[in-house]
Amino acid sequence: MPKADLDRLYVQIAGLIRARREDAGLTQEELGRRVGLTRGSITNLESARQRVQLDKLFEIAEALGVPLAALLPAPAEGERLEIPGEALRGLPAGAREWVQEMMVLPAGGGGPVVVAGLEKLKKLRDYVAGGGLETGIPNLCTEVRVLSGVSGTPIPVEQAAQGLGILIRYGPAAPGVEVALYQANTSALIAVNSLRPAARQRFALAHSLGHAILHDRVVTIDTGFPDSEGDEGAANAFAAELLVPVEGLWQELGGKAVDYEDDEEVRPWAEKYKVSARVMAGRLAAAARL
Repeated sequence: MPKADLDRLYVQIAGLIRARREDAGLTQEELGRRVGLTRGSITNLESARQRVQLDKLFEIAEALGVPLAALLPAPAEGERLEIPGEALRGLPAGAREWVQEMMVLPAGGGGPVVVAGLEKLKKLRDYVAGGGLETGIPNLCTEVRVLSGVSGTPIPVEQAAQGLGILIRYGPAAPGVEVALYQANTSALIAVNSLRPAARQRFALAHSLGHAILHDRVVTIDTGFPDSEGDEGAANAFAAELLVPVEGLWQELGGKAVDYEDDEEVRPWAEKYKVSARVMAGRLAAAARL
């Protein structure tokens, strides 16, 4: 990358760090304490006098409660994806416009890393089509972790989706939409409403990833995640298991009883896995049944 373009990139990142810090209501000193930097270092980062390293950028994103993508400039606009009118039917006007605005692939389509990831996504779809779900959602989620190369608690769900070739965009949406998925043979993109709480965004991304693997639709737009059967129920089950693997949770509990109807007992577990209290209560209840 030419030096002028690189300098411009770091100026954009600096502005995004400052904007997201102010959105979070943190002072430079408070953010510095969270990531092990001085107030002066944060000042230098936000003015682009100092270049932030990638590992520190991950820490800053986590401290601000935003995905890494929120601290990176939007990619150059490339192909605008065509969304069928029937997929937008029933959405409020602002939500329709948001979906259409977000469904844009970066220039160049994301490169060879995306192509390699999409091949892994196809393997997962073939696994499902070949009857893989007969062994259960937990085994499918294990395959997702292996193929996308992610591990740990909480699972880095954004990296899991990207490891499968799915491009992710975040943007503030009008009321009426949570997440939108576009998928075809050569491209896949998930757009997430960045105005929702961080735990909700993680669930939305995992839910949409479930649709990408389980269901053969070009466009899927979710306005909520109601308890239901069918495709939505399957995507909900996938998201819950990917974010909080019930077998691993059961082993972690080690026989300890947790009252999943008590908010105070559920909260630490929800914070650990970065999910909502409602999702965590459901996973604790499932673990108790093992």
